[in-house]
This record gives sequence, structure tokens and C-alpha cells, in this order.
Amino acid sequence: MDSVPATRAAVSHSVRTDRSVRPSVVLWLIGNRLTLFLLVFLALSLFPHLLVPGACVTNPQHPIFDGWIRWDAGWYHQIASTGYDNLPNGEGQRDTAFFPLFPLLTHVLGRVIGHFGIAGLLVANLSGLWACVLLFRLTGRRFGTAVAERTLLLLLFFPYSFYLSSMHTEPLFLCWVVLAFYCADKRQWLRAALSAACASATRSVGVLVTLGLLVAYLESIEYDLRRMRADVLYLLLCPLGLMGYMLFLWKRFGTPLQFVYSQVAHGWAGSAFVKHPGTESTWTHSLLSWFLRLQFGHLLALGTITLLVTMRRRLPLSFVLWAVVTLCVSMSSPGSLGRFLIVVFPAFIALALLPWPRKVWIAVLTLSGALLAMNAVKQSLGQWVAG
Repeated sequence: MDSVPATRAAVSHSVRTDRSVRPSVVLWLIGNRLTLFLLVFLALSLFPHLLVPGACVTNPQHPIFDGWIRWDAGWYHQIASTGYDNLPNGEGQRDTAFFPLFPLLTHVLGRVIGHFGIAGLLVANLSGLWACVLLFRLTGRRFGTAVAERTLLLLLFFPYSFYLSSMHTEPLFLCWVVLAFYCADKRQWLRAALSAACASATRSVGVLVTLGLLVAYLESIEYDLRRMRADVLYLLLCPLGLMGYMLFLWKRFGTPLQFVYSQVAHGWAGSAFVKHPGTESTWTHSLLSWFLRLQFGHLLALGTITLLVTMRRRLPLSFVLWAVVTLCVSMSSPGSLGRFLIVVFPAFIALALLPWPRKVWIAVLTLSGALLAMNAVKQSLGQWVAG
């Protein structure tokens, strides 16, 4: 494939143009997802004995759906079905570690169709589909259709992108984040702020979108504070989702930071630098423990950060800064970094901006697609596959 023009003139030429998604891209999108659903269905239908004992099972009679509700999806299914209770399980894990917007939407749809599992999958897949469309349009406005197509294909064939179809927050979160930056690119600051607020109600790192939008606003006025207008105040709405959840936790369970404390549990590594009240560990000890636990996920994140910094001159600072900060925060949970990378859309744009010889491009997509298929099947059989 031809390399993407690197000049600012080439980029600015496409900035004001919304690109329609080509039929070939739509076919790739639909075919990619249908293939994964078929593989999961065949795996559970032909090899049910390989299902890991104790795996989350919500709909064993319909393996085409059940295989997509594993691990954390069980928590979201529980919250959508019965609400939050903040009661620890045998390993001290609590449902308040999970943010409310995804299970809330699942609950509402589940009440309508009568099945919370299928409702969760519908929310996830529709969100993932819309996120892909928005990402294509945003990238097309900034860099042209060729880069937009490559970006979308890199995302769809990413080895962990099966999470965009499972009952997890990644597809919904990606949808809100891309929508926030897409609206910011069109100078629609109220819509951008409300999208960021929804992102902050979907995952804890969603509040970091505020930083990205603030830089995007400064970019829009070319960092000339004299051009700042009252519409910058809309950005104060960005953390509204997080604040709403904290208010709920305070009124219901007595502490607004319960979601932080709930993450400090056996088997969860989401709060490596957070001390639960009553613990004796020091910050130095936490930092040393984190360093000693460096693993593949960290290397994957560090490689992505290096790519983003290297491509800084070809990407908006708002994209790069938000992505790097989000990755740095996410590195406290190395076992899930492959999954978390799905939402860091600037990384896929950065990869798409690289010159790709046709043979290398085909080889990369083939290898990534094989890993994606393998990971989707392993996850459906109850194995932990997140990076």
C-alpha cells in the first residue's frame, strides 16, 4: 500500500470533509465480527468439555451468546440484573469496582427484551459498530480515507478486539471517547463534553478525556488565550459521570471512593498504587512491587507510548496526550493491557500512518487475525485472555 502523505497541506485538505464508510469497509466490519461469532459458537458446540471449570456461564443453551459473557462480563450481568450490593465475594472482590453506565443501559434494555445477557451483547455490539463508524469518520476528516480504512482494519484485526463484541465496557467506552474527540474536531464543545461525561460514567479512566478535550480546545484557538470564549466552560461537564457515581456510592455505601477501595482485592491489579484504609504498605513498596511485576502487558504499553511519541508531529497533541496518560494509568493493571489498548484509538491511527508495503500489510493482518480468532475461542472457553 502507498504511504500516507506526511505534509500538513495533505492533512488539512481532508480536515473539513466527513468521509462516508465505503461498502468494502462495511463488509470487512460485518465479516470480521460474524466470523468471530461463528468460531465461538463452533468451539462451544463441538468442545464443551474444554470449558474451564468455574467459568461464568449465563446462557449455556445458546453458545452463540454464552461464549461472549465471560469473566468481568459476569459482574456486569449481575449488576444489570440485581443492582449494586458492595458485598465481597470469596476473594474480597466487590461489584462497586465496576462503573455504572454499561450495566445501567443493559438493565434498561434487558427489562424490555427480557434477557440481560443478550441485552448486554446488544449494547456492546451496537456501541462497537458505532465506534468504528465514528473512528472512520474522525480519521477521514483528519488524514484522509486511505488512513481511515487502515485504522479501522488494524483495530478490527487487533488480537484483543474480540472485546468489542463481548459483554464488556470497551465498545461502549470507545464509542464515547471517539465521539468526544469527533465532536471536538467539529468544534461542538457541548456534545464533546457530554460524551466525555458518559465516558467517565463508563470507566474510571474516562475522566482523563477531560484533559484531551482541554488540549483540543487550546488547539482550536491555536493556544491564543485571548481567543477563548465562554464555550470552554462546557468542559466542566466532562467529569459529571464520575461525580455522579461517587455521589451514588457516598449515599448508598458511605464513601465516594468505594470504587477505588473495591479494586484492591485478590486477583485484581487495578489499584497497584492505591492504599486501602488500614493497610501498612508504603508508596515506595507499592512502586517496587509494580516494577518487579513488569510483564508482557507493560512492554506492549511502553511500545505503544513510544510509537505515539514518535508520531507526535503527525498526530494532534490532544490525541497523543490523552492516549499516553491513559496508558500510563492503565499500566497498574498489566494483565489487562491488551484489552485496554483497544480504546486507545490514536495508537491505531499512528500505525495506519506508517508506510505499509503491501506484502507486509497482508502478513500483519493475517497474523493478527489468526491471533484474534485464537484469543476469541480461548476466552469463550473460560481462559483469561486480556494481555
